[in-house]
Amino acid sequence: MTFVASDTTVDDARTQFQLAIKKYFNVKTKSKKSRPKKQPRLENSPSPLLSQDLETISKCIVYLQQPLNYEPLQVETVVEVLRATLLCLEDLYEYAPLAGLLPKHPNENMEAGKQVNELIATAEKHPVYMVLLGVVRRCVNVACCSLGIDDCFPRSMHVLVEWTRESPDSAWLLAFTSKVAPQAVTAFSLRLLCEGELNPEDILLSNLDAYLAAMSPSKIATSIRAFLHETIASKTPHSIASLIEICSYSPRVVRACDSEFQNIFSSELVSSLIILGLQSNIDFQTKLSKLLRDQLEAMIEMPIHVIALMDRLLMDVPEVAECTTKYLSSLVKWIRNDESGLFSDRLLPALPYIQKKNPSSKVASQLVEAIAASVASNADRTQMACQALMILDDKDNISHSSFTSTVPSAAVCVDYLASELRVPNTTPLQNQKALSLLRNIVVQNLSQEHDAGNTAAECWKSLEAVNKACAVDQWPMLLNFADSSDQSVSLSALQLLIDIPYPLFEDPSWQYTCLHNLTSLFFSLLNKIADKNERTSQQLECVKRIFDRIMQEGGGVVSNPMSVESTFLSLFMDGILSASSPTTIPHDVPFEMNFFRGKSTKAGSSNSQVFRKLSATNCLLPYDPFPTKKLPVESSSQLDVFSQVQLIRSTQPPHALPAPSQFESKLYSVRVSEMETAINCSQHAEDLLYRSLRLGTFESSETSSVLMDILLERTIPVSVFVPSDDQYRDLLPERSNFDIDLRIEQWLYRYPIFLPLVKSAVLSSSPSVSVRCLPLLKSILVVLINHWHAQRFQPNTIQQEKNLHFPPYFQLSHQLQLSTEVMTILELSGWLPEPLNLCALLFPHVTALDVRTLLHSVWMYLADHPPNKKFSTKEPIAMENYLIPLQNVVHRNIQTIGPLYGYFA
Repeated sequence: MTFVASDTTVDDARTQFQLAIKKYFNVKTKSKKSRPKKQPRLENSPSPLLSQDLETISKCIVYLQQPLNYEPLQVETVVEVLRATLLCLEDLYEYAPLAGLLPKHPNENMEAGKQVNELIATAEKHPVYMVLLGVVRRCVNVACCSLGIDDCFPRSMHVLVEWTRESPDSAWLLAFTSKVAPQAVTAFSLRLLCEGELNPEDILLSNLDAYLAAMSPSKIATSIRAFLHETIASKTPHSIASLIEICSYSPRVVRACDSEFQNIFSSELVSSLIILGLQSNIDFQTKLSKLLRDQLEAMIEMPIHVIALMDRLLMDVPEVAECTTKYLSSLVKWIRNDESGLFSDRLLPALPYIQKKNPSSKVASQLVEAIAASVASNADRTQMACQALMILDDKDNISHSSFTSTVPSAAVCVDYLASELRVPNTTPLQNQKALSLLRNIVVQNLSQEHDAGNTAAECWKSLEAVNKACAVDQWPMLLNFADSSDQSVSLSALQLLIDIPYPLFEDPSWQYTCLHNLTSLFFSLLNKIADKNERTSQQLECVKRIFDRIMQEGGGVVSNPMSVESTFLSLFMDGILSASSPTTIPHDVPFEMNFFRGKSTKAGSSNSQVFRKLSATNCLLPYDPFPTKKLPVESSSQLDVFSQVQLIRSTQPPHALPAPSQFESKLYSVRVSEMETAINCSQHAEDLLYRSLRLGTFESSETSSVLMDILLERTIPVSVFVPSDDQYRDLLPERSNFDIDLRIEQWLYRYPIFLPLVKSAVLSSSPSVSVRCLPLLKSILVVLINHWHAQRFQPNTIQQEKNLHFPPYFQLSHQLQLSTEVMTILELSGWLPEPLNLCALLFPHVTALDVRTLLHSVWMYLADHPPNKKFSTKEPIAMENYLIPLQNVVHRNIQTIGPLYGYFA
């Protein structure tokens, strides 16, 4: 059966509602007056009369919406029910305005959308408003879902819009409708606003911006995309102009489109819109420029998406390439002249995306170049650029030099990056990024020319600015990062220290601190060299280059440049001559052999002093100038297998020991490895010394005199007794137990760096200085003579197999190498005549007894004819007594010497 709504049904329902609402509020008033004054309020027990009146109102409203149940449903029926409901709301508003139901002290800072939501929530709590709003909700839902009735929702919305325009206090009802059907209301609002002339104060535009765009931004984006497609299909360019004008007055609509920019504006849609705009007479470029100026604050993500969109238009759509290029030029021009810099602020956070995704983008390069000037002149934007580039995953992709092209911006970048590096608990990757970016900034500024100014004040000010831009003040912090446990961070800091200028060493405190930290870093890297890590080698090379630059420039000290070399040599010699140095073969140093002495010798006293403490007799106790962190050793693990083997071997004579066991073989291999590591570290230390002091040419200089002083001070203190030559003549070739020889024996066998130090000190010094090293060299000869004398009963050849009963530095092959190095020093010094200075050529071909004989003959010559300061002799020297042992050795070994005989004939 089909029901048709009566024409008088809606009018009768409204009339009955008016009577019921009057009765409801009259009863409510009387009930309040008739209530006794002292009677307690019963809030949870409503009056029976009020309940009856509410029931009457509910019946009226049910009767009002009854036509919506009839079929077929007509558009006029929905419109009439909606209009009658709105009239009922108007009647209700006379007796119970919503403004009176709100709190007496509303929050004035609350946003418009939240205020409307609060108003709607208050209305939905009221018993009568709640029922009437239910009818409005039903009408809107019926209008949206009416199949086959296309104009039902538009006609219903026209009624609602006209009613809200006539009653501005009821504008909240339009927001309530938007809450019921946001998609449909948004689409209707866009079409209605684009049809006629736009009024900025239109209530429909206010609802679109304040409520719909704030509460349902995704619906705004979907509706605008559908509206643009309809505009293209209907070819109505004026609708596009109207939409741009709507956005000019609606920042929240622009923000909603900005968040969904990629979903709305595809390259196909934008190219179609551009073609449609070119076919019309409307100046869309001017309108878009105005929109950009007015609503740029709401465009947060748009600048970066515009770059990708323009790139696609230029590459994929040739028809609009010219128009796109023209708009890009106008955009770049506007950015350069924009004083606010908002576009720069929006584009700066997108620098990582530009660098990673669009490194070759023409659009991006023009826009980045346009904002570079504003970035360089503004400290906040410079920090934003640095912060944005720090997000990059790959440190090698940081290559935007446009932002650091001037000294002020570079100084700001340096300060910002330095503050980032000082933040505690940062990851190594973050530190590595900051150091890499800092290095790029410094290198770019060092390659530029800076205006020095005309006056002294201007020059000084310019110098301070350049120093800040080049991170000169950050040297102490970078030194700390160079000593980082993370090798990548340490290597980045060292590479940066190579490039940037260093603070002048005029301040003694800074001079000592810097050189001490660098030397400590060098020895800590030597401790890791056994790992055979490539990065460790790179770090060592960087440290050598830093030392090389500092020492060649004298640390920038004008008054006393030798102070830098003296400080370096003191620290360097303390490090390499320490028993715990990586350049030393591990061993236990007897107390009487220690050469550094502190104030206290108690067991609990600290021996890791920074400054050496000299006593009146210049007797020094050792300390570790650059201590390394070592884990405590448990008492149970101190006595290992190697120690047990050594203990057993030391308590029994060599002939009573069995054949070498696996333990002894392993022990010997460990000692060989330790010795090779010490020799390798010594080679690095020797390289550092020669490069820093330019000792490779062996030219005499003041530095060599300082080196000689420090070497002799540490190896032969003044308190050590030096025997006379007559005492040695009575003793040699037997073993010498003099204190000086025991010391030299330790230096010679346990310190591979010892002989290279002696060689550099002797050969780079003047004759008057090098002569001071003669007692040291004679003592070295005594130690070697003692050793070869002890091995005189070995087989006829010294090229024998290794003996596991002796450490590797006591093997004859190593002793042969030491003897050859000593003879090389004596030969190059010019203290020995020919052919005595060529004895080292015979060492590999003769027996141990012959080597002892030759060394003894050399010692006798130096004892009888010590070199003077000028290397000149007044009378000829009789060489027969010194050459007879040499001739005997040659004659006994004529078969093995072979072609070497010509040197001694």
